[in-house]
Amino acid sequence: MNKEKNVKKSFKNWFNSKFVPALTKVGNERHISALKDTFGTMLAIIIAGSIGLLIQAIIFGGAGSGRVSLLGVICKFATNESWDFVHKVITTNVSGYTSWYKIQQIAGQAFGVLNTATIGSMSLYFAFIYGFFIAKSRNFKSPLLAATMSVALFIVCIMGQVSYFMGATGLIIAIFSSIVGVEIFIKLSNVKKFEIKLPAGVPPNVGKSFAILIPAILTFGVFVLINLCFLTPALLTNMSVGKGDYSTLTEEKIQEILNTYKDMSAEDIVAKIMNNQNFIDHSEVVNKVADILKNSKNSKEFFENIKSFYELSNESDKSVIANAIAYLNNIENELYSITSGGKISFVETDGVLLMNVKYQIVSIGSEFFGVGAGIYKFFGSWFEGFAKGNGGLALAIVYVFFVSFFWFFGIHGSNLLAGIFEPIWYMIAGINVTLISKLGYDLAAQTGDLGIFTYSFVQSYYMIGGSGCTLGLIIGTLMFSRRRELREIAKYAAPSGIFQINEPVVFGFPIVLNPVYAAPWFLVPILSIVTGYLFTTLGWVKYSYITVPWTTPWMLGAIITSTDWKQIIPTTITLGLSFGIYLPFVFLDNILYMKKLKKDDIDKYNEVKKYWSNPEYKFITNKNEKLYHLEDYIYDTKSKIDELKSKEFKKASKKEKSISKLKEFLNKLIIKKAKYEIYANKIIESKKDKWNKINLKKQQKENKKISKNV
Repeated sequence: MNKEKNVKKSFKNWFNSKFVPALTKVGNERHISALKDTFGTMLAIIIAGSIGLLIQAIIFGGAGSGRVSLLGVICKFATNESWDFVHKVITTNVSGYTSWYKIQQIAGQAFGVLNTATIGSMSLYFAFIYGFFIAKSRNFKSPLLAATMSVALFIVCIMGQVSYFMGATGLIIAIFSSIVGVEIFIKLSNVKKFEIKLPAGVPPNVGKSFAILIPAILTFGVFVLINLCFLTPALLTNMSVGKGDYSTLTEEKIQEILNTYKDMSAEDIVAKIMNNQNFIDHSEVVNKVADILKNSKNSKEFFENIKSFYELSNESDKSVIANAIAYLNNIENELYSITSGGKISFVETDGVLLMNVKYQIVSIGSEFFGVGAGIYKFFGSWFEGFAKGNGGLALAIVYVFFVSFFWFFGIHGSNLLAGIFEPIWYMIAGINVTLISKLGYDLAAQTGDLGIFTYSFVQSYYMIGGSGCTLGLIIGTLMFSRRRELREIAKYAAPSGIFQINEPVVFGFPIVLNPVYAAPWFLVPILSIVTGYLFTTLGWVKYSYITVPWTTPWMLGAIITSTDWKQIIPTTITLGLSFGIYLPFVFLDNILYMKKLKKDDIDKYNEVKKYWSNPEYKFITNKNEKLYHLEDYIYDTKSKIDELKSKEFKKASKKEKSISKLKEFLNKLIIKKAKYEIYANKIIESKKDKWNKINLKKQQKENKKISKNV
C-alpha cells in the first residue's frame, strides 16, 4: 500500500513539476504564440468576408443557391413558375428572364469582391500580422518595419506570383517567410555595425528606415540566394507547379465547340490535339474523342456520348478525355499533366445539361520557380490534398483528442494547439470559398476538391457546449444528478454552454483529473466529429465554407457555415450522442457519491436519500432554501440602504434618489417573498394527500422487506 502511494505521489510530482511546465512552455513558444495571435487578429476580417458570401448566397442566389435564396422566392411569386424553373432562371441566362440572372450576377460581383479582399488575400495579411507579432515577441524597436519586411520577403519567396499565392495556397509559404525572414532581419538589425545613423534634424521615421537599410538589403540577399537554390535546377529541368483549373461547359458552350469543329474532319481534329506533344502516347483516346465530336449532331448527343465513353474508361484515360476537351475549348494556359488530375462531372438538373471539366495547368513556370513554388510543390500541395481528403479526419481526431487530453489536466488545450491546427482549418476554408465562389456549390462539390474540416466545421461539431461536447452532460446533470451542488453548477453553466463556453463545467464539476467523466470526455468529441464527417462526405449535408465566430451556438454555426438547414439533423444527433454517452456516467457519479456519503457521513447520506425519495421533504427543503435566499437578499438590500444613509453626497437629491430606488427594490423583494410563501403553502396543502399515499406505499414496502428478513 505504501509503495503504491509513493508511486502515485512521485507521478503527481513529476506531472506538476515537469510535464505541465513543459507543455506550458510549448504553448508559449514565441512562434506558436504569434500564430495564435495572428489568426485571432485576422478572424474579424475573415468573418466579414464570409458575411459577404453569405449575403450573396442567401439573398441573391449566388454560389448555386438559386431557388432557396430570397431572390428565388421573389422570382417564384413574380413569375408563378415551378421551383425548378426558378432555379434555372437565376443560375443560367434563360431567354425572356435575363433580368433575374443579371441581378444574381451583379450581386455576385459586388459581394464576391469581399471574398477576394479578405479570405482570398489571407496570405498577404497573414505575412504582415505574423511578422509583426514575431517582432513584438522579440521586443524589436520597429515591429511595423519588420511586418512590412515580412510581406516583402513573402513576395520574394513566390517570385512575384501574388495572384496565385495570395489566398489560402500561400499560407505555408507565408509561415516560412515570416519566421525565417523576420528572425534573420531582427538579428542583423541588432548588429550595431550595420546601423546607418543620420543627423539629428532628420525626421524619426526616416531615421528608423535608414537604420535598418543594410539589414534589409542583406536579408533580401539571403532570400535571393535561397531562391537561386530552387530556380537553377528548375530552369535546367523545366520544373513547374501544376494547378487544377475548371471549365464549365453549358449546352450553349458545347454547341459552340461543335460549331467550331463542324467543318474539320476527325483526322484534322486529332491532328490539332496532337499538336500538344503530351497527347501523342494516347492516340486511341484522342481518336475516340474526335469521332464523338465529329459525329454528334447537337450538344445533348455529344453530352450523352462523351459521358458513356468517359464512364467506361480507366482513371488515366478519363484524365486524358478531360484534358482533350479542355484543349479543344482553347484554354490559354499550358497543360501540366495529361494522365492525372483530369476529371469531368456531368450534371443533369432542372432540364439543364452541364459538363464541369477539371484539368491540370502550369500555374508556375520554371522561370518563377523559387522557394515558394518549391515549398508548395514538394510539401504544400501534398499536405493540402491530405488535409482535404481522409487525412483531414485523422488530423481532426488527433486535434480533438489532444485538446481533451490537455483540458483533462487543467491546461487550455484549444489555446495550446491553435497555433498548429488553425492554419490548416483556415487553409481548407479558403480553398472551399474560392472554389464555390468560382463554380457554385453544386459543381464545386462534384469536383471532389472541397475539404470538410474547416475552422467553423470543427467548432460546430467538436464544441457542443464547449470542449468535450459537455452540453449533453449539463442536460443529463439537470435531469438525473443526485448531487445538488452539481445541479446548481449545471444550471449556471447552461447559458454559457449554449455559446460554447464550458469553463464552469471543466473546473466546477470538475472534469479536470476526474476519472468518472474521463471516458465520455474523450469519446464524445471524436464521435461527434466523425458524425459530421460522415454526413458531409456522403452528401447528406453541404460542405462548410463560411467562417463564423466560435461562440456561435453549435447548431446555428453548422447551418450558417454550410448554408444548409439540413445540418439540424447531424447536430441534433451529436447532441443526442453527447447526452446518451454522458448519462450512464451521471448515474455512476450518483452511485459513487452516495457510497462515499454513506461511508463518511451517515447523517448527510440519510438526508440526501430522504430528499430524493420523499417528494414532500424535497419540496419543503427547496421552499425553505428559496425563502432563506430571499431573506438574505432582503438583509443585503437593507444594509445597502443603511450604508447610503450614512454616506455624504455632494447632491442631496442624488442620495435620496438612490435610497428611493433601493427601498422600491426592497419592497418588491418583500412582496415576492410573501407571495412565494403563500404559493408554496398552497402547493403543500394541495399535494398533502398525494404525498401521504406515496409515503404510505413506501412504508408498506419497507415493512414487507423487514417481515421477509425476519
